[in-house]
Amino acid sequence: MALVSSGSSIFDDFFHLASQAIKDTESSEGALRTAISRAYYAVFLTARDQLFGPDETGLTSSKRKKLRKKFGQKKRPVGSHDWIIFAISDIKPTVTVRPLTLQSQVSQLKEARVHADYHFTSQNLQGIPYNTWREYATKVVELASQVLPVARQLPPYP
Repeated sequence: MALVSSGSSIFDDFFHLASQAIKDTESSEGALRTAISRAYYAVFLTARDQLFGPDETGLTSSKRKKLRKKFGQKKRPVGSHDWIIFAISDIKPTVTVRPLTLQSQVSQLKEARVHADYHFTSQNLQGIPYNTWREYATKVVELASQVLPVARQLPPYP
């Protein structure tokens, strides 16, 4: 079985990989954590490219300055994840895109990704309303499946 499907974007492949991991009843905790991460990155990178072009090539210095001013950046540097999540909230709503809802959903996905990638204690699911990594990964991939079509419809950032 090929891991990468032909004719799709790498972000679609990330999402497909995440979906396959939660469908596989033999997936390990590591595979399920990876599914969470890949689901987030499928959405995040799609949103980034929609807003600022591939690999942020359209995030010009004037747009960075505009975002920095609106973001209220002081001394702490803002990472690309924060830029993208903030930029989502700063676009005009459309029939299909509700910026504040989308921002909240992408933030939830990011939080899940951080949890999956960095929390390795014996109580790694503490504070999360899921009992297993399978349950958590399934919910995250389901959320990403709802968010991804909306991210694909984001307009370029003004």
